[in-house]
Amino acid sequence: MRIMVVGKGSVCVNMMRSIRKASVEDQVLMISSGEEAVSTYRILEPDLIFMDVIQVGMTGIESARSIREQNRNIKIVLVSEYFNKEFLMAARRMDLNGYLVRTTDSSLLRQVVKDVEVGKFYLFMS
Repeated sequence: MRIMVVGKGSVCVNMMRSIRKASVEDQVLMISSGEEAVSTYRILEPDLIFMDVIQVGMTGIESARSIREQNRNIKIVLVSEYFNKEFLMAARRMDLNGYLVRTTDSSLLRQVVKDVEVGKFYLFMS
């Protein structure tokens, strides 16, 4: 599985490392911005995107919407530093695959990947 983690900062980098640690067979790509994710999506062809909601420039919600317009079947999980009802509602309205309050727990991230892969909506709040 090809997994794209979109966002800047140490939390996203640590999330990427944790996903790699949890599943060595997956290819994990780090993208620094929503704009870059939108422009490289077709080239990189990820199966799953973890999209940080808060970003400079194009927000994660805008980026997810743009990518979904290119491919209705792409699996996208919004990621936020804290629980926000509006972010959760945006994920549900856009028929995304989940909403995750940032975590670097390897076993939890592996479970998110497995659940989303089989079509479940994943919601995690610490």
